[in-house]
Amino acid sequence: MGPMVQGWSLCRAFRGILWEEAALLDGAGPIQTFWMIVFPLLRPVTATVAITSALSTWNVFFIPLIFLQRDGMQTLPLAIYNFVGQFNNNWSLIFASVVISSLLLVVIYLILQRYFIKGIAVGALRG
Repeated sequence: MGPMVQGWSLCRAFRGILWEEAALLDGAGPIQTFWMIVFPLLRPVTATVAITSALSTWNVFFIPLIFLQRDGMQTLPLAIYNFVGQFNNNWSLIFASVVISSLLLVVIYLILQRYFIKGIAVGALRG
C-alpha cells in the first residue's frame, strides 16, 4: 500500500469520526480530546497503515541497490541478495536469512493483528 492509499485511508477515518464536543465542554483541551477520544477510535486504521508502511519499507530493493554501495549500509533484502551468485546459490543461507529477517514483521503483525483486521474492515464498509 503506497503513501497515497495510506493517506486516503487516514483521511477517510478522520472524516468518519464525530469530534466530541462534550470533552471540550468538560474542560479537555484539543490535545487531550485527540489522545483520549479520537486516537483510540483511529487505532485500527493507524495499525493498518503502520503494518503496510513497514512492509513496503522493509521490502524496498531497487533504490538501496543503486544508492547504497557500502556493505555496512545495506538493507536486509540486499544482504540476502549477496548470497545469490551467478553460478551457485547458497540456498541454506538464503532461506535462513529470509526466515530471520521476516521474524520481526511477523511478530509486529501478530501483535497488531486485531487492529489490522478492524482497519481493513472499517475502510471497506464506510460509505
